[in-house]
Amino acid sequence: MKRFAAVARRHSPNIVIVVDGVCATGGEELRMEEWDVDVTLTASQKAMGAPPGLSIVVASPRALAALQNRKTPVANYFNDWNRWIPIFKAYETRSPSYFATPATGLIRSLAVSLNEILSVAPNHVDAMNARFKAHQEGGAAIRRAVKALGLGLIAKEEVAANTITAIRFPPGVTGPDLLPKIKGYGVELAGGLHPQNKAEYFRVGHMNISVVERHRGHLEKTVDAIERALIDCGYTKFKRYDGVNALKGGN
Repeated sequence: MKRFAAVARRHSPNIVIVVDGVCATGGEELRMEEWDVDVTLTASQKAMGAPPGLSIVVASPRALAALQNRKTPVANYFNDWNRWIPIFKAYETRSPSYFATPATGLIRSLAVSLNEILSVAPNHVDAMNARFKAHQEGGAAIRRAVKALGLGLIAKEEVAANTITAIRFPPGVTGPDLLPKIKGYGVELAGGLHPQNKAEYFRVGHMNISVVERHRGHLEKTVDAIERALIDCGYTKFKRYDGVNALKGGN
């Protein structure tokens, strides 16, 4: 993202750079100010670790200026920042102004999640660096487990995401066979999404508290369930606990 933003800015200094960070923000490295990114979009339930229901938008002064200079109206009523910015400014000055009822419970939950993320270090930069590192380690651990089980990855490891892994089904095993068996062991995973090969792989999310040290049991339980389900499907090109041991850093 850093390189993409730099190239875009070099060719068009006034371009508005927007990052879709739904499955990334809070887990993958992103430094908006340093990289000169204008807008980041994410959702509360992903790497932020809050309940689902909130869309989160962070916008730069350049993005706000582009909105103010816009010649055509915003098509979506609730996504029109011009309606929201005066409300935000009013709340900042402790003089609330009504526009719509906010999701107060979700906003408070998000505040708790953000405070937990930032509580691991004395300053925000160190806390986010620790957060990025935890997701890097969690992603690497899952990929070690996948290789130990003799399974393939959709993405090349050098560009693999640290928050989610797409794993190929082994020969002779399909999603309708494997995924219900994994669910039977207490872990629910999702099938593929890409229309060209969605039947060839399944997805494991590893973000938020699942990669925090005290909650790493989430990953172990997931890999254990995958192992057991693969065995139930007749795939036995690994020894029991190979994946779990690899996840934990063993041979």
